Amino acid sequence: MASYSDDFSGTLGAWTSDSGSWTITSGTLRQTTSGGSYRKLRYSSAMDTNDYYCQCTIVNGASTEAPGPFVRGAVSSTVTYYAYIFFGSDFSYIVEITAGAETILATGGSYTAASSVVARLDATGTALTGTRGGAADVSTTDGSLTSGAVGCATFGSINAANETIDLWSAVDGAAPSGQPSIARYAHQQFVQQYVSQRVFGVR
Repeated sequence: MASYSDDFSGTLGAWTSDSGSWTITSGTLRQTTSGGSYRKLRYSSAMDTNDYYCQCTIVNGASTEAPGPFVRGAVSSTVTYYAYIFFGSDFSYIVEITAGAETILATGGSYTAASSVVARLDATGTALTGTRGGAADVSTTDGSLTSGAVGCATFGSINAANETIDLWSAVDGAAPSGQPSIARYAHQQFVQQYVSQRVFGVR
């Protein structure tokens, strides 16, 4: 099962810039192209399954810009993905971006500008779940995008001391925070069934 991470202390050699201008500054990821468009930095290695999570630590002091992790992105320069994004002094959102066009799928809780948040987006089947700092925030279902890449997304630029992305990771076969992984859950179910059959004769 695939597991990737980047603390942006080196280069972007493991990444593909599909849209925008991405750079590492002071050990954090920045996107320097301004304007009201969604941007996409794709991790070049593929996940092993279609069910996984992607997360990063975001800071955003701007109300007209937003960073966050994305899942099931187009493996091309097309800006298509599901993302979990945060607008400063506004709210978090799960959005579907299709060739750059936005559809808001769900609205989460309020976000305090310039606060640091660990933003995690899980994709499991058609379920999409956003958690912040390990706490449930927002969830929805959508079946439009069934597979694809992981990475970092922005709306507009994220390029200041209080506008950063850091500590990115993506892991296969993971359920929402606080729940067992898909693989561990399946193993638990198998063990429970086995014990029931051996001890209680249940089938």
